[in-house]
Amino acid sequence: MTNASPIVSSIRNHTGVIELNRPKALNSLTPEMVELIAASLAQWRENDEVEQVLFLSASPKAYCAGGDVRYARERVLEGKLGEVDTFFADEYTLNGDIAEYPKPVIALIDGIAMGGGLGISTHGSHRVVTDKTFASMPEMNIGYVTDVGMAYAAQRAVGTRGKASPELAKFWGITGYRMYAADLLWSGLATHYVADAEAFAHAVIEQGMAAALTQHATEPAGEPALIELIDSIEDAFSHETWQDIT
Repeated sequence: MTNASPIVSSIRNHTGVIELNRPKALNSLTPEMVELIAASLAQWRENDEVEQVLFLSASPKAYCAGGDVRYARERVLEGKLGEVDTFFADEYTLNGDIAEYPKPVIALIDGIAMGGGLGISTHGSHRVVTDKTFASMPEMNIGYVTDVGMAYAAQRAVGTRGKASPELAKFWGITGYRMYAADLLWSGLATHYVADAEAFAHAVIEQGMAAALTQHATEPAGEPALIELIDSIEDAFSHETWQDIT
């Protein structure tokens, strides 16, 4: 029987597993999902049985496409602004809790990750990507802002390039540029790449994070596309105002 819950939490061999289970909506986060994730993390925080936390997705296409914009829009149109404010406040609090979690938090970002999906992955200790991964912050396209702590995180990410780039972060947030695995590792928004997501998840649960990374972490094929663009990006986006950037 299929589990209808949008979040399926379980403890599997010392790993707290949080499975995003709203595939028809690309795992877009609802208030219920935020509440369920927060509750699981709170329960496991002081539970010695849980040594690490693994986020993964039941969707073959998406990790998490972001916050449920339809929910927010409908509540705004109904005049229920307080509910929308509470939704975002709870989501941002969850992002902060993940950033300060006392145990390793591994996000297996196997598919689309946008907006709130990056909020529940980038702030963890390990962000693992695959050939199916692309990450974007498209909020500017709907007149919103780069939220869920990503403006902060992106400006400070170092990656295999070896240095952080506030200009790259600004470019990424303003344009909604899609980063794929090689770009994500190079920029520092991802920490590891694996070729087989299912095998890696199994190894994390059965053998622990360190052994799983030793066995499965490798390098994606090809050079990061950003290498060809970075000089122009940093030149253009070094300016403080939109008028100067354009």
